[in-house]
Amino acid sequence: MLDDLRNSASSAFEEDPLNERVYESTEKSRKSKFLGMNAGQRFVIALFVFLMIAIVGVFVLIVFQKIYPPI
Repeated sequence: MLDDLRNSASSAFEEDPLNERVYESTEKSRKSKFLGMNAGQRFVIALFVFLMIAIVGVFVLIVFQKIYPPI
């Protein structure tokens, strides 16, 4: 009884573990893009967001009179 169980379990795992189709499907998922953008486009967006925050921060400091513009 246990021999049959052992034989049936070993026959289920006789497939080739280095099947190329398995690696092809995992390779495609690694190339996913965040929000549909590549690295250069994401850098430009991050740079623009940083500059906007810096400019708004300077304006807020001027409004609350923590710094004075050299006029």
